Amino acid sequence: MREEDERTRKQRQSYFKAETLSRKTHFSIDEVRSLQVMYAELIAMGKMDRLRFREVMYSTFDITDDVMLDRIFRVFDGNNDTLVDETEWVQGLSTLLRGTLEEYIGFCYFIYDINGDRLLGRDELFFCLKNCLIRSAGIEEDVEESIKDIVEIAMKKLDADKNGKISFSDFETAVKDDPLLLEACGPCLPPAKAVNDFLTTFTTTYKPPKISLRMILPKRTGLHTSRPGNQLHAGSAFHGSNSQRSSPVRKSPDRKSPGKH
Repeated sequence: MREEDERTRKQRQSYFKAETLSRKTHFSIDEVRSLQVMYAELIAMGKMDRLRFREVMYSTFDITDDVMLDRIFRVFDGNNDTLVDETEWVQGLSTLLRGTLEEYIGFCYFIYDINGDRLLGRDELFFCLKNCLIRSAGIEEDVEESIKDIVEIAMKKLDADKNGKISFSDFETAVKDDPLLLEACGPCLPPAKAVNDFLTTFTTTYKPPKISLRMILPKRTGLHTSRPGNQLHAGSAFHGSNSQRSSPVRKSPDRKSPGKH
């Protein structure tokens, strides 16, 4: 009996955590719970450290550039403890997969700002572009001059005040004028196909356990169910059986963009 009570307590805590994360991200409660299940499976063999994270990004989202993978890990690891916990996992995926333009601007700028001084210089642009272009061309000597040319083009497009540095304001203004400039300093977002494939399957691939109505409502409202075995779909627990579900994408989540820290 005590074991069952402990399991119920953990399920309740997990659900309420999912509800909180849903309010802070672009995911519904059901989707957050699926991401919790996915995370639990991923860390079953060990913690989500840099190496494990890179493997997941590579295999799931087709992100292959080593520099970008390390930088994306830095974005996800919000508390800088060299691990991605469950909350960081959900919040990071919210930006990576369903971010607003403003969130993407902050995300990409943080990725490119290697030294963290909130100014992008030619050396940082060269560093970000080098690996992905060499990977594509395969020959470093033939690519280096081309990279320098691309860096100059990027500087011309993004450096509004022509001081040789791209401030966050420069980058934000340029990208809002032309969103195609978002990844001008190197690809750091997953391909659209990988995103679509994941978003259309992850809730069925990683199914969370059902939550009984009586497990949730007494704690929140003081109401009790008289019929045992009542089952409620987790994402509908507080909306009534006939209510319409809102879109999982919200325009203004609570979580700030990493580029604006």
